[in-house]
Amino acid sequence: MVQGQTRKLSRGNFINMTNIQKTKAGIYRYRKTVPAELRKIIGKREILKTLNTKDERIALMRAMPLDKQYDELFRRLRFDQAKLIGELEKFEKARELVTALGPYPDELKIWAGDWVVQRHGYSDVDDWERRAPRNIEFDIVSKAVALAEGSKVTPRLTIRDALKLYLRDRSDKGKDNRKKFEKDRGRSIDRLIAHLGTDKFVGDVSRIEARAYFDEVKTRFKPETVNKEIYLFKAVFAAAFRELELDKTNPWDGLRAHDDVPDRDKRDSFTLEQGRAVIACLDTANTDLQRIGLVSALTGARLKEVTGLLAEDVNLTCDVPSLTIYPNGIRTVKNKSSRRIIAPVGPALTALIEAKEENPTGPLFPRYAEGAKGATAASAALMKMLRERAGIKDRRVVWHSWRHTVKDLMRNANVPSDVQDRILGHSGGGVSANYGKGYDLKVLAEALQRSIQPLL
Repeated sequence: MVQGQTRKLSRGNFINMTNIQKTKAGIYRYRKTVPAELRKIIGKREILKTLNTKDERIALMRAMPLDKQYDELFRRLRFDQAKLIGELEKFEKARELVTALGPYPDELKIWAGDWVVQRHGYSDVDDWERRAPRNIEFDIVSKAVALAEGSKVTPRLTIRDALKLYLRDRSDKGKDNRKKFEKDRGRSIDRLIAHLGTDKFVGDVSRIEARAYFDEVKTRFKPETVNKEIYLFKAVFAAAFRELELDKTNPWDGLRAHDDVPDRDKRDSFTLEQGRAVIACLDTANTDLQRIGLVSALTGARLKEVTGLLAEDVNLTCDVPSLTIYPNGIRTVKNKSSRRIIAPVGPALTALIEAKEENPTGPLFPRYAEGAKGATAASAALMKMLRERAGIKDRRVVWHSWRHTVKDLMRNANVPSDVQDRILGHSGGGVSANYGKGYDLKVLAEALQRSIQPLL
């Protein structure tokens, strides 16, 4: 593909054009990249149109009106997008306006409208109602007047407004990759809105509509994916109902896709031969990936827990070396039970010692120290190695199978179940598990050493 020249003389005028390309067939075409913020609206990353000519001068002339047309389209879409403001934002801006004007005297409530609108350049409420354009600012001031008068004003939350509220209430979630956390949930909400045909007021979504969506997605996605999405909708609508003090049954209550396959059958453990083959293949990986693989495989820790380790998370100065898995500046952990201290042994301990010698401060595995992104990159590389080099084609055997494998190895070594839970970060044991400091690190190290011995 050859880029057309950027400056040509035509009929005495210079034409600036960088958006033409010459195809292999010698025919020119128009190409324009869609701005990132508009790709979701337009539905594509770039505009491609043939110019139906092999003459460069003609191609430039035909491209000029196209370029103007799409520049105008992008300008208009940006303008329309800038105008889009949800009911939640309108309500909050109105509340901010009333707050900014200061305390309103109770004895002057009858003049609340004048108190608000005069700050916006109108002589009184009548003047404002007569002159104010019917736009967003009008709506905001209108709500502010009602608030100042003491009326009970609540935002009429649409489904997207409800999602914004839900995400705001869960600002602590997905911190290691917040953008992906919000994007994934936004994609689900977009599917729902597309199904309904409009971004409806949450209170208008009926049980019949919720069930119709549920019945549709059941035919397209796995049960666990369907349930995850329905759980999201239930939480989003519940947040909106609370905010609006809306006495209404959540339309997503009780909807659940049944999965006939037990969780334990969705993932298989490695056999000893498979496990040894995978560990042997780690020698072909880069240094960080080798060490991540060893620590994950021989402790049963999740990849995200390992890739996000800091040097300070590894304590090598005590009698029993330990590894602390807690939220840090790189990544979060799955839940409270996942917060734990374990005692790595064997090659896993050696890998941690070497990593800390090379990286005494900061991320222990710099190449993959990007929170969820780093874990995803490590997972992709390890899975490629597992499939191609170790030759394991069974789709039920993945890198996460190491957690199942370590669990089976501990069972076979007669390790007490509560010790297993402590090492793997599983909840269990009821209320009594929350009492005391838990097992000594020496006990954990001995249990892990005894368990992984057959594998080594």
